Amino acid sequence: GRIGEPAAAPALAAALDDHQAEVRRAAVSALGALRAVSSRKAVVEAFTGDPDTQVRGLAAVSLARIGGTGVAELLKSGLGIRHPRAVRGFCALALGLLGDPANAPLLRGLAVERSESSVAGAAAIALGLLRDPLAARVLRKVAEDRSLDADRRGYAVEALAMMGDPFLRARLRALARETGAADVRRAGTLALGLYPGLEAGRTLLASLFEENDPWVKGAAVAALGLSGDRGVLDSLVGVVSSSGFRSEARKDALWALAGLVQGGRPSPVEMLARDLNYRSAGRAARAVAFLF
Repeated sequence: GRIGEPAAAPALAAALDDHQAEVRRAAVSALGALRAVSSRKAVVEAFTGDPDTQVRGLAAVSLARIGGTGVAELLKSGLGIRHPRAVRGFCALALGLLGDPANAPLLRGLAVERSESSVAGAAAIALGLLRDPLAARVLRKVAEDRSLDADRRGYAVEALAMMGDPFLRARLRALARETGAADVRRAGTLALGLYPGLEAGRTLLASLFEENDPWVKGAAVAALGLSGDRGVLDSLVGVVSSSGFRSEARKDALWALAGLVQGGRPSPVEMLARDLNYRSAGRAARAVAFLF
């Protein structure tokens, strides 16, 4: 999928019948990366009928990337309560990826839904992708509401960063080094990479190598790739090539380098990785680094 070879589409579509869910997840994501219009029917079938909720969720994202008539309505149908929570979350995210401002009012309503934290978080990210100007006030309220789950507040922080919200800019570095809830610290760390034009490489390096929480470390890896800050390149190369650093630090630096080399493509799927039952931050970061 990342190579972008259209001739691979038939083989990837055939892989959607593989008995291993991991293979089907990778195949459906690759078809989205290819924007394989010829395989839209196979992706729709994966979205509507695959027994694995992660396959169905990733199919929603791929449908948004492939586009076409009826995709928006299909994704909206996936928001129904009869669908698993992860599928509904990815449908909300995919509506943002479609880039149609007409979907913003629906997403604003989902972003303030108190009973569905993960779906509300996905809607917040979708609003960030849409750069919806009417969403800023809603998202600020969510970010500041301490009665809400920390992860949901974090999604609002990330969405505001994607929008370049000036209210958030002055607070980002403090959030990234916050000693309280790790979920908020993680969101602040990732937001440093998502905020347009913000040079935060040194802060992110500190999070990467001084942070104990694995999720915050994973966010620092993703943010370094998203930021495209070339000022940290030499530091990361030095860590990778030096035997004086422990192996985990060298691996973290290598993944951050990979993000920089890829040109900082935003990966909103990373923000929902926790809701898909990944077992570690490292696996989550690596699994999604090549989706976008």
